[in-house]
Order: sequence, then structure tokens, then C-alpha cells
Amino acid sequence: LDVGNVEQQQRWLTELRAAAGTSDTRAYLHRWYTFTISADDEELACFTIRYRSAKAVHEKLQCWCETGGKEKAAAIELAEATIAQLEASMDGNVAKMLELKEKRKATLDEVNSDHAALTEANEIRMKENKAFHAEETDLLEAVAASKQAIVVLGKQNSAAQVSAVVRRLQIARVPQLASKGLDNNSLEALKGFLQDAGRSMSFLQIPGMKSYAPQSGQIFGILEEMQTDFEKSLAATQNTEKKAVAEYEQLKAAKEDEIAAGKKAVTQLDSDLADFSEKHAQEAKELEDTKADRKSVV
Repeated sequence: LDVGNVEQQQRWLTELRAAAGTSDTRAYLHRWYTFTISADDEELACFTIRYRSAKAVHEKLQCWCETGGKEKAAAIELAEATIAQLEASMDGNVAKMLELKEKRKATLDEVNSDHAALTEANEIRMKENKAFHAEETDLLEAVAASKQAIVVLGKQNSAAQVSAVVRRLQIARVPQLASKGLDNNSLEALKGFLQDAGRSMSFLQIPGMKSYAPQSGQIFGILEEMQTDFEKSLAATQNTEKKAVAEYEQLKAAKEDEIAAGKKAVTQLDSDLADFSEKHAQEAKELEDTKADRKSVV
């Protein structure tokens, strides 16, 4: 500073007063400098040196304030962006958990439905198998009784033997089983034969068997026809049972696979629900911390 230049001195004084008008510079000058403006040139020169130092410090402080303000604004902006991101992610977590819960319920309903269907199929199979064994037993006995009757009645036998054959035919429920395949005339002839034979002393004493050969031939023909029908019915019943067993086993295997897959899916859904629940809790804590940090910055 040229102390002899009054104009320059006045300009520096004006700049000092302008700078002193700001709160930052005023506080700084109040802390570090005490100066009484004097017309004395030597004192003015000393003041000028001090003012230049104060101005340099002020410029540094002003730069720091501007930089700090920008950093503060950036921190607030980052916090708000993080908060928005966390809130959106948490909303997504809630929606995903609701979706998983609905899917879990639907999957569990399917598993329970498959269980019920398998249980019902088991019950039906047991009933069918029971009915099959009863029918198979009847047909096997009817076939055996018919074969025996044909053999015994084709020979000269005692009344006891004939009576035993007749009883076996009756015990085997041959007339009842034959009613499904015989016409009315053949059925009536069979019933008459069984009734008369049961009262005869021997095969030759059966009415018509000695005197009426055509009637004898008719009975043998009926017995042979019944045997053939019984054997066909037995084969058909056994084939039907075999097919039913295969279908049941196929259904059982499919239902068991579906049940296993459903249980596995439920387990995976439970794991996914746990993961999203944990993620939601972590983000909730992070959101709380971020809000607290933003509040401290503001």
C-alpha cells in the first residue's frame, strides 16, 4: 500500500468496511483484530498489512463455507435418495411376502387335496378289491362245482355221490350265478334237475335221466355251458381287477409325486418368506438410521 496515496488509502478503507459488513468477516475481525481508524500514515500502513491478512483468511473461510454447504446439500440429497430407495424396496418386500403367502396357501391346499384324493382312491381300491375277491371266489367255486357235476353225472354213481354234487352246486350258488347267462328255459331245467336230484336215491332214479335221454343231454349241455360262462366271467373279472390295480398304482404314484413336490414347494416358499422378512427388517433398521443421519445433517 502506498501510504502517500490518499485515494488508495480510502479505497482500502472502503473495502474493509464492506468486508466488515458481513457476519463472517465481522466475527473474524472481532476475534483477531482491534483497530481504530486514524489519519496517522504510519498507523494506516500497519492497518493495511493486517487487513490484507484478514482478507486472505476471510477468503479461505468463505471457500470452506461454500464447500461445506455443497457437501451438506449432497449429503441431504443422498440421504433422501436412499430413504426413497429403501421405502420402495420395503414396499416391494411386503408385496412379495403377500404374494408368497398366497402361493403357499394355494400350494398347501393342493397338497391337502391330493392327500384327500389319494385317501379316497385307497378306500375305493380296498372296496373294489374286496368285491373282486368275493366274486372271484364264487366263480372259482362255480367252475369247480360245474366240472365235478359233469364228471360225476356222466357215470353210474350212488345216491350219496349225486347228492354231494347237487349240494356243491347249490352251495356254489350256481343257479344264481347262472341266471345272468342262461335263458329262462335252461334256467328252469337246471333248477328242476337240482330239486329232483336232491330227492333221488341214485343218478338213474332221477326222473327223465333213464327214460328220457334228451333231458339228460340237456342237463349236461347246461352244465357245460355254465362252466364255460363261469370261466369267461372269471377271466374277465381277473382282467378287470388287474387293470384296476394298474390304474390305482399309476394314480397313487402320481399323487405321491404331486404331494412330494407340493411339500418341497411349501418348504421353499417358507425359506423365501424368511429371506424377505429378514431383508425387510434390515432395510427398516437402515431406513431408521438414514433418517436419523439426515436429521443430524439438517
